[in-house]
Amino acid sequence: MSAFVRAVSLWAATGFAIGMAAFPTDTLAVDLRASRSPGDNTHDRGVFRAQATSLAPTTTVLASSPDPSVYRQNVTLTASVGAASGTPTGMVTFFDGATPLGSVALAGGVAAKVVDTLSVSMHNLSAVYSGDATYGTSNGVDTHTVNKASTTVILLDDFPDPSLVGESVLVAASVTANAPGGGTPSGVLQITAQGSAGCTIPLPGTQCSLFYTASGSRPISGAYAGDANYNGSSSAMARPHDVWRTASSTSITSDNPDPSGIGQTVTVVVSVVGAGSNFAPASGQVSVTGTNTTGCTFDRPNTSCNLTFSAGGPQTISAAYAGNFDYFGSISLTATHQVADIATTTTIGTHDPNPSVVGQAVAVNVTVAPAPDSGTVTVTGTNTAGCTITLPATSCNVVFTAAGAQTISASFGGTATFAPSATAAPTGHTVELGDTVFMSGFE
Repeated sequence: MSAFVRAVSLWAATGFAIGMAAFPTDTLAVDLRASRSPGDNTHDRGVFRAQATSLAPTTTVLASSPDPSVYRQNVTLTASVGAASGTPTGMVTFFDGATPLGSVALAGGVAAKVVDTLSVSMHNLSAVYSGDATYGTSNGVDTHTVNKASTTVILLDDFPDPSLVGESVLVAASVTANAPGGGTPSGVLQITAQGSAGCTIPLPGTQCSLFYTASGSRPISGAYAGDANYNGSSSAMARPHDVWRTASSTSITSDNPDPSGIGQTVTVVVSVVGAGSNFAPASGQVSVTGTNTTGCTFDRPNTSCNLTFSAGGPQTISAAYAGNFDYFGSISLTATHQVADIATTTTIGTHDPNPSVVGQAVAVNVTVAPAPDSGTVTVTGTNTAGCTITLPATSCNVVFTAAGAQTISASFGGTATFAPSATAAPTGHTVELGDTVFMSGFE
C-alpha cells in the first residue's frame, strides 16, 4: 500500500487542543493518553502520547473455473486473501479488464462470484481487496478463455405430411445452445430437402415454408452456420416427409389465326399447371384434338403444336394432358375456332410512284378476291414501317427510308366467312435518292 499521512486533531478533557500530528505510512491506529497535574482544572497543559501502528500486508490469489469456459457458461471467480497471521475481512471487487463485475464480502478470507456474461475471447481478470482496519489492500490477476458454445439443430414439425407436389409445407425447427453454454443463437437456419428449393429461418424465429416440385420420399434436414458466439451444427437425422402426386389443370390459351382458312396452319398454345400452385409439370404428353382436324401432340415442357382444319365453319378444339409421376392427367374445356368457308387470294396492284424517292409516300393498291366487305390487309416491306388497309378500302401509303431495290407484301387477316390469304411473293419496288440542292453563300 502506498504511503499516506493521517492527521488527528484532538481535544483534551481540559479543553486544550492537540495540534495536527503526522504519522508514518500504513498507520492503522493512534493510541492517545493524556495526563495533567492534580487539582489543575483550567490551564494546565496535558501531556499526550501518540503511537502509530502499520496495516498488515496481504496477498490476493484469483482463480476462475472452469477455464476454458464456453459462451454464457457459469464461471466462478474465487479470490483468496491471506496474511501472515489472522484472517482478513472486508470487500473484494472483481474486474474484467477495466469493467467491474461486482463486489463480494470476504468469508473466511475467501470471496467468490459467479458470472455468465464473459464474451468469446481471452479475458484479463483481476480481484482487488480493499483492506480493513487491520489489513492492507492487495490484488490478484488471472487470464481466462471463453470459447464458442456448441449448438443443436432440432427439426420439430413439418405440416402437412404427406403433402402434395406444389403445396406449401410449414417446417418448424430450432437451434439451441448445448449445456454448459447458454443464451440464444443468432444467424440463419437453412432448411433443405430433395425436390425442393428449401427455405431459411432467421433466428430466433422457428418457422419457414417450402414447396416440393417432385413426389416421393423427400426427407428434410437443417443446417446452422453459427455466429460470433456459437458453433454451427446440423440436424442429427433428416426428418422423413412424403410428397404425393397432385392434380393438374389444362387449358387452351390461344389458337392463331382465328379465324383460319381451310388447310391453313393453326398454332394451338396449351397451359398445364399443378392444381392450386404456380408449378408446372416438366414432362408428359399433351394431345390437341378437334373437329375436322387430325390434331397434334407435344411433350412438356413445350407449350404448343400446329394443326389444320379440313372443313370450313365453326370448329372445336380441346387438349388433354396425360400426366406424369408427379401430376395426374387433366383435360381442358372445349374452345371454339372459326374456319372460313370461302378461300381468298391477295394481290398487289399498283404502287405509285415507282420508282419513288426516299421519304416519298407510295400508294399501294391491294386486291382481295372475292371481295370481302370487312377485315384488314397488312402491307409490309423492306425499309418501311408499312401500313394497314381496312376493307372495303383498297389502298394505303408506305414510305421507304432507304434507296435501292425494295419489296412489298400484303396479307389479308380473314373473317368468319372469308379465309385469310397473302401475296404469293413479294413485289419489287425501286427507291431513288432524289434530287440534292446545294446552296452556297454569295457577296
